[in-house]
Amino acid sequence: MAHIHMIEDAHGDVVDAEYFCSDYCHREAVGDQYRGWNGCAELDYTQTCENTGCNNILNGVEGADDDGAA
Repeated sequence: MAHIHMIEDAHGDVVDAEYFCSDYCHREAVGDQYRGWNGCAELDYTQTCENTGCNNILNGVEGADDDGAA
């Protein structure tokens, strides 16, 4: 599960996102840009927490079914 920080352009449209392992990492990394808890998100692909210095692995759902069943 991941915490997601949505990045918006000047018009308020979401143009990117950052993924964190915890609400703590989310708050610490984005500071004043923190807009509240946005956690328990399931990721498609495994990636690394974007808080500099954390580097925890965020497991994605790809490969979760080793036998290939849907």
